[in-house]
Amino acid sequence: MFQIIQKNIGLQNKYAFPSCFFLQEGKHILYQNKENIGEYFCFLWIKDDKIQCFLGGILADSIFYSPFRATFGSFCVDENMNDTDFLLFVESIKIFLSSKNTKKIHLKNFPFCYDDKNATLIENILIKSKFEIQNNELNFHLELSENNVDFFHSSEKRRYQKCLKNDFIFQKENQNIDLSFVHSFIKKSRERKNYPMTLIEKDFINLVENFPEEIEIFTVKKEDVIAALCVTVRMNEKILYSFYPADNIDFLTFSPLVFLFAQLTKYAFENNYQILDLGIATDKSIVNEGLSIFKQRLGGKVTPKNEWIYHF
Repeated sequence: MFQIIQKNIGLQNKYAFPSCFFLQEGKHILYQNKENIGEYFCFLWIKDDKIQCFLGGILADSIFYSPFRATFGSFCVDENMNDTDFLLFVESIKIFLSSKNTKKIHLKNFPFCYDDKNATLIENILIKSKFEIQNNELNFHLELSENNVDFFHSSEKRRYQKCLKNDFIFQKENQNIDLSFVHSFIKKSRERKNYPMTLIEKDFINLVENFPEEIEIFTVKKEDVIAALCVTVRMNEKILYSFYPADNIDFLTFSPLVFLFAQLTKYAFENNYQILDLGIATDKSIVNEGLSIFKQRLGGKVTPKNEWIYHF
């Protein structure tokens, strides 16, 4: 049964939802549209009183986005969803959006490392439903172990040891950290590397304050001065995402981000995560060679993270 909702309330009491990633949850999708620029829709496929698949997103300026503002959105799929029903579900979504004079559907899928089986299923169905790849991004991740430093490139091991010998300290920050300072720190680091700053200060602070259970901040300090930091997102109980890593220009000779990632893998492993998502090393399918090499030298493995479009 195909169903459409525009309010993310009451459904948990009526139907069993499949497990999904944080960025796919209704609370985050609604947050992406906090300025009410467009209309929120959640499309459901219900069978035997269970939601087997859903897609949440925002319709704005005749384009349906999933996500509207996030690194990914797309479909959340139960393990019992079959190809025939899935294809019918996608076609039903297209019919409804066509009735709303939609010109385009824009989907960003989660990286294959999150759920290889469902990522493959989703992309096969999108191909059958005449979607096209807009961007093919390369996403890096670490499979966590007791000591991920063992899998670092020899040069990164030396940088890690250099930070250890010089008494750098890694810690998880509490909620009292100055978020304006954190945003400024990240912005300076990204501007130096010619990366876009995707959130203005107000939106960054609002995001961290709205989702304290999912978003954490880790720092590396030398004598109480922050040499590097990383804002992370808890995608689910198994996956931690490195959202905003950043470093201080005054400490570049020590490569403090290497030390940060080494310690972050230990923290994540001790807290039962299985994957640390390092993010993409491409921009609109174009590889950033320096970033790609850095993530490979941390032991990063690459999987696809694709953007899909459908034109009406």
